[in-house]
Amino acid sequence: MFIFGRQKSARFYSQLRESRKTLPAIKIEIVKKTTLILVLLFAFKSFSQEFEGQIKYDISFKSVDGGKLSNEDLVRKTVGRKSVFVTKKGAYKQITDSNFMALQIYNPDQGKLYYQNDTESDTINYKDVLKWNNENYEYEYEIVKNADTILGYICDKLIQRSKIGEQDFYYNSKLKLNPIHFKNFIAFEKNKVTEIMKSVFLRSDMRFKNLILSYLATEINESKISDETFNLPKGKVIIEN
Repeated sequence: MFIFGRQKSARFYSQLRESRKTLPAIKIEIVKKTTLILVLLFAFKSFSQEFEGQIKYDISFKSVDGGKLSNEDLVRKTVGRKSVFVTKKGAYKQITDSNFMALQIYNPDQGKLYYQNDTESDTINYKDVLKWNNENYEYEYEIVKNADTILGYICDKLIQRSKIGEQDFYYNSKLKLNPIHFKNFIAFEKNKVTEIMKSVFLRSDMRFKNLILSYLATEINESKISDETFNLPKGKVIIEN
């Protein structure tokens, strides 16, 4: 049997007592790190099945007072009748048969929204979402549970109010969208809306001074989307607006 000398033995027991003192702190640190890892894993799992595919919308509008709009033809040309939205991991491409934002392409890795009012134009405009006006202003919202059923999905309704106006979004949490993709997308309050819904919308009602503009999903197709879908059209002049 090995026998410690007195000095070595005293030093050993002193170190043992010190290790016992630090053991609770080490345990706490391990618990904290384990908890953080579990939280990150849960967040990853929650959005690992983000919606990937295509949603088709019908576009309609009506006057606020229910009467006929004097500029109905102009409004129809401006907003269009149909819109197709394609998305994958926060990137999206939206094509609308209108003469305003007829094409939109957004890639979260670039932080730019590319758009055309006329898809036949040789020019594509873009805005840097990081440079968009980000002044702080009052933003209010409320959520109405089980407000509507759209294409078999029971939807909650997000009612938002701000200086931009009032807008309602209907959504179902099964059609997930990770808000991290839009954390810097200040335009149209997309960062706030996505943070609240954490999903794509199936219906939207936008209230303007004289009319209400609505998007209603008519078809949902979950499918694998190629990254090339979000490439810009070739041969176009790109201008920052």
